[in-house]
Amino acid sequence: MKTAIKSMMIGAAVCTVAAPAFAYTLTGTIPAFSAPTKPPNTGAVLVNLQKPIATSYVKLTITAPQALSLGIGYGVTVCVGPKSNSCSLAVVVPSGRQVVLYYYSGDFKYYGIWLGQGTAAAVPYIIDVEYTN
Repeated sequence: MKTAIKSMMIGAAVCTVAAPAFAYTLTGTIPAFSAPTKPPNTGAVLVNLQKPIATSYVKLTITAPQALSLGIGYGVTVCVGPKSNSCSLAVVVPSGRQVVLYYYSGDFKYYGIWLGQGTAAAVPYIIDVEYTN
């Protein structure tokens, strides 16, 4: 009996260590927005989450760090959808601030997170991803 209990305890410990991470951070830059007459005219970047997502909801803490090199305030537009210009709801994160958003995990089966900005310089972003139920 004691051997069976010890085996179960060791098995539980191994499963705990092998469990997938439930939180991680994504960082990067959003490219500069060019004039409409100059390609590529993007100013947007697509960010995909690690898959599979095993929980019901995803908590995103999106930070737009202060970009001292710009010398001006800027805003990062955040939306979840198939394209950067086809999101039904977009949220703007002012520079130097952060926003916390909750999404149903099924939204990320087909969609990604689009981050956009309208300055002539690339700007940084930080996304803290946490899987919740």
